[in-house]
Amino acid sequence: MMDFKEKYDRYMHELALYCHDKVPCRKYSMQAKYPSKVVWFIEAMNWRIKECCEGAVILLDANLVIPSAALIRSALENLAILHKMKKLVIETVCNNTISNDLDKELMRFLFANKYKKGVFVDDNTYELFHQYQPDTVALLMDGLDEDVGILTKGQISIKKFYSNLCEFVHTNTDGIMGAYSDLDEDNEMINFGPQITPSHPLYDAFPLTLLVALDLYIVDMRSIYDNLPEFTKVCEEKLKRQKISNFHK
Repeated sequence: MMDFKEKYDRYMHELALYCHDKVPCRKYSMQAKYPSKVVWFIEAMNWRIKECCEGAVILLDANLVIPSAALIRSALENLAILHKMKKLVIETVCNNTISNDLDKELMRFLFANKYKKGVFVDDNTYELFHQYQPDTVALLMDGLDEDVGILTKGQISIKKFYSNLCEFVHTNTDGIMGAYSDLDEDNEMINFGPQITPSHPLYDAFPLTLLVALDLYIVDMRSIYDNLPEFTKVCEEKLKRQKISNFHK
């Protein structure tokens, strides 16, 4: 567990450097809006995964492993959607062009929802944002798993980490019977209460999964920030070409 704490603290220290209280909307460009949308998303995501990880560790320290698993699973989901954003930024830079659906995709990152009219949101909010449908978690996980599999030559399967966590988070046998009961056959007694404690063979899988999520998140986060200047340049060049084209019409 000490090794986990050292790595966790190191990752969280680096993540905290990117959790800003405020960022100017036009920090990367005075003309192009797309870089601001990327920054808006990634900065909010940094705070979200920071809180997920902090909450997960607080719960682990309190031996509340199953509630912690829910937050660790959320950290993997945060990683999956950030990974999609990274691919979008890298694709734009590598192709040196703006795809026709870039703005739509960026708006989906910012405002994706599954609102139902008249439920928890007013009609104006529904009409403004209901067209931005989110990707399913399964689709995001597939994309992440494929890329991590290639990067690690098949040594790491994010989907396996995620699927195994789901078994504990969901009301399946591992999340109920295995987590909160134990059959003592010799004494014909059923013992109840938390079963997955630090001495349990499965316990280490939970902090390990959290470290994997944090490690890969930071890698993708850095990649987005590193490529933002070039991404901005591509966006501004597109605006220049549009202005020239409009001038000659």
